[in-house]
Amino acid sequence: MVLRARSKHIVDMLETIRLILMKRVQMRRDQMMKHTGDLCPKIAKILEDMKKKSMEFIAHWNGKDEFEIESAYGTRFRLHLGDKTCSCRRWDLTGIPCPHAICGMYYMGHIPEEYVHECYKKETFINTYSQLMGTLNDMDMWPKVDFPPLIPPKCENLPGRPKKHARKKDPDEVKDKEKHVKKSGKLGKKWCYHEMLIVPPT
Repeated sequence: MVLRARSKHIVDMLETIRLILMKRVQMRRDQMMKHTGDLCPKIAKILEDMKKKSMEFIAHWNGKDEFEIESAYGTRFRLHLGDKTCSCRRWDLTGIPCPHAICGMYYMGHIPEEYVHECYKKETFINTYSQLMGTLNDMDMWPKVDFPPLIPPKCENLPGRPKKHARKKDPDEVKDKEKHVKKSGKLGKKWCYHEMLIVPPT
């Protein structure tokens, strides 16, 4: 988005970014309005993957909200459905139930979608994008002000020798040919210190 507008002047650049954002907000809001599920599409896909992985675990219930979730290799994880926490920390960090939590939910007959954080719900997404951006007239129709126009700062030469911006050649480009040194007859620069080449008389 910024790359498409950064070559313009500051006002034109901001106007281009504003127009792109206005279209993006409207497009995402309409896409979510057409969505049928209660969760955002990407989150629903992640949750489905977690459901498949939950089949690899066994739930041991303690009688309240706590479980010990055991894997096929004997590894155990402590789960608390009431606090929405698991010792693997994935549920705590992402707000999406981990496979261990879903295993405990299925044991209790609960629906995993109800345990997903509110920020991933369709309703939250629509509320976030409900504030649409306003439209503007062309810059020629904007009200005039009495302030002097903004002028860019003067370019001043910095002290010291200016840097040379030599172009770096690509690997496939032909490099400069090295000349033969008269002393040694070998390739190199004129100041190289190869041994002198003695040519026998013909």
